[in-house]
Amino acid sequence: MLCLNGAVRLIAVAALIGDGMARAVFFDVDGTLLSHATKEVPASAKTAVAELRRKGIPVGLATGRSIEELRDLPLTGLAFDMLLTLNGQLVLDGDGGYVVGNPLVGEALESVLSLFASREVPVLLVQMSRMYINYVDEAVIAAQRDIHTPVPEIGEYDGSDVYQAILYVDDEGAARLRDRLPGCDVT
Repeated sequence: MLCLNGAVRLIAVAALIGDGMARAVFFDVDGTLLSHATKEVPASAKTAVAELRRKGIPVGLATGRSIEELRDLPLTGLAFDMLLTLNGQLVLDGDGGYVVGNPLVGEALESVLSLFASREVPVLLVQMSRMYINYVDEAVIAAQRDIHTPVPEIGEYDGSDVYQAILYVDDEGAARLRDRLPGCDVT
């Protein structure tokens, strides 16, 4: 279960203006740029990104992943102008610098931090350059394996902005917790 604050879901192919010309092109990572079967980006994708940029069309990533996860993926040979990360909650420039973000605040943050502290369920907090979890169980290990990402480190909340929280629960657990997460868009 994912807790976002007014999430903007941007998995766009291209942003077009009235004349039909692409003003920007966005790529998803998983299954679009990166094949988990081959564990690489096809040469054709690298060529397409380079050609778009050569034509002066800004190219970006639009992904649910964090900047830290992106750095661990084999995306070498690709250059981007912008990174829409964490399902649109955090926008970074091509170098990973902060542009704009939509962190959890108020009762949304308080409710997530309460679950994190209670250790009732595994809760992953995602900050701009850090991801950490309150504890790890088999559900966490299986979920991380499914998305080809290492199990996050166990950590403590440090007061920094939280842009996304992931609760490792099944559908029944999500239904049970939904009402306890006011201010969150739960998916």
